[in-house]
Amino acid sequence: MVPVYTGGRLLETIRMAKHQHSLAAHQAEYFRSALCYQTDMQYWNTVARAELLQVATDYRNSIASLTKTIRERVLLMAEVKLNEAEYQLLQAKSSLETGRMALNSLIGTALHEITEVEDTIPSIVMNEQLWKQDGSNRPELKIAYDQIGIAESSKKLTDSKYKPQLYVG
Repeated sequence: MVPVYTGGRLLETIRMAKHQHSLAAHQAEYFRSALCYQTDMQYWNTVARAELLQVATDYRNSIASLTKTIRERVLLMAEVKLNEAEYQLLQAKSSLETGRMALNSLIGTALHEITEVEDTIPSIVMNEQLWKQDGSNRPELKIAYDQIGIAESSKKLTDSKYKPQLYVG
């Protein structure tokens, strides 16, 4: 049976087939384009990840080198500080021994004898007598007063040379 006129059904079936063929071709093109896009994205993501890996590797290597350098320097710095501290301790011991020997010399004991020294100052109870002292009995103040007296006397001597002189005799 061959249709002569189907009301355009055959013609529309052919058109529909052409459209479906076109649709399939466009879908294939769309999928190829999407696949290329996704492949491109994946490629550049992989490139970016490779770059990140390289950057991370370089960073780790830099930090490892820095850490090694810091450890060496900090260790060296710590050793230098320790040596400085030991040197200062040795100087302090030497200074104490020298001071103790000088003290022993002053107080009349043997130089190498151990003289105990205290590291605290005893407290002083202030009574009325201490409050009333004005410090005028200190020798440096007495010397200063004597120098003032000498200067005043010297001034009076010079002044007397220029005053009228009267002699009897």
